[in-house]
Formats: sequence, structure tokens, C-alpha cells
Amino acid sequence: MNKLNKFKDLVLSKITSKIIKELNKEISKQNENILILLNGEFAIAKEQHLNNTNKIKEISKQLDVLGRLLRGKGFN
Repeated sequence: MNKLNKFKDLVLSKITSKIIKELNKEISKQNENILILLNGEFAIAKEQHLNNTNKIKEISKQLDVLGRLLRGKGFN
């Protein structure tokens, strides 16, 4: 009975080891895919932030010009 238990343990450990290796490979692939997607999303967010910053600068300039006009100081 002891030999049978040892054999069972050996078979189970080999199967478990193979399953763990395959799971690790699959998780690594999924992590790489997630990283690629996140990099794309961050690039889009960075571009949108830059566009928003530029729009805010332009609107600020326009508001400054409008404020000067309302106060009668001209365009400079």
C-alpha cells in the first residue's frame, strides 16, 4: 500500500507541475495582452490631456482678450 501511495503522489505531483506551468504560460500571455491594451489606453489619455491643455490655453487667451475689451484696454 505504501508503494501505491508513493506512485500516486508521484503521478499527482507531475500532473500538478505540468498544469501549473501551463497556467503560468497562459497568465503571462494574458498579462502581456493587458499591458498592450493599457499602454494604448494611456497613450490615448495622454493625447487627450494634451489636447485639453491646449484648448484651455486658447480659451484662456480668448477670455483675456474679451476681458481687456470689456475693460476698454484694447487687444494688447
